[in-house]
Parts: sequence; structure tokens; C-alpha cells
Amino acid sequence: MKIVIFGLTISSSWGNGHATVWRSLCRQLIGRGHTIVFFERDVPYYAAHRDVSAINGGTLRLYESWNEIVDVADRELRDRPDPRLPPVPKGRRPHPVTR
Repeated sequence: MKIVIFGLTISSSWGNGHATVWRSLCRQLIGRGHTIVFFERDVPYYAAHRDVSAINGGTLRLYESWNEIVDVADRELRDRPDPRLPPVPKGRRPHPVTR
């Protein structure tokens, strides 16, 4: 199964516990044959302390703004290797969660 993740960070374990959890989870999922694409906003405080530049067996997509990456995210979400998954309706695009 292809899993597309929009997460805080997987590339920098500096100052947070997110990266180590995501790395472990992704490593286990990839080891079980899943495809992982991780979208991470490229922010200066994590970029300055980046200790991983790639996901072994997966894809790390760094981006600066949502507008820059929305078309790539749309393609990744529509690329569904598992035929049991329902198609993404045409005209619907991924959008950021707002609070």
C-alpha cells in the first residue's frame, strides 16, 4: 500500500521527538512492503540541524510552501497502486488542515 504522510519532520531529530517516531514507523512499514512518501515543510530551524536527507526505501519531499507542492501532493495522492482503494474524485485537491 502507498502511504502519503504530511508530517512535522522526519529529517531532523533536533529539539523534538517526531523524527525518531516517524523514522521507526516508516522503516517498519517499508520493511513490510509499503511505499512511503513523506512531505515535510523545509523550515530553517530543522534544515540547520538535519541529520537525515533521505528515507531508505521511501521518498522524502521537502517543500517551502503549500502552493509550491500542491500539484506534487495531488499526483502522489492519486497514484494508488492498490486497486482496492477508491479513486480520488476529480476536481478535489488536497488541502492543508486549518484550525
